[in-house]
Amino acid sequence: MEVRLLPRPVGCLWIPLQVMTLGLVTLLLRSAEGKFPRRMDDQGVETRGGKRIGWADVVTVQKLRHAMGPKVIAEEIIFSSPKGRFSIHSRRLANYEELAQYALRRVPPSAIRPGR
Repeated sequence: MEVRLLPRPVGCLWIPLQVMTLGLVTLLLRSAEGKFPRRMDDQGVETRGGKRIGWADVVTVQKLRHAMGPKVIAEEIIFSSPKGRFSIHSRRLANYEELAQYALRRVPPSAIRPGR
């Protein structure tokens, strides 16, 4: 299944933040993208960081809702296994709903925990 990333948010704070951190922000954001999936298929997931995690290896699935006051601003699903973690985030993935349904159908039902 194809995974499409949305462009990184850039605003009026981007340039001052780059200057204040001497460009470190870009490196940190790039390393954080390593936990997003690059490719999903029936066997498992390949992350952007290069790890290959099988669906049967997933031991914990945690659903999170990021809220600001009464409004939900983002949703995230974190998949954990002994081989590593990957996450599906609504603010960074163009086809979040499709990927979330695809992934949740393939993990063991005992791994899914209720979110906050």
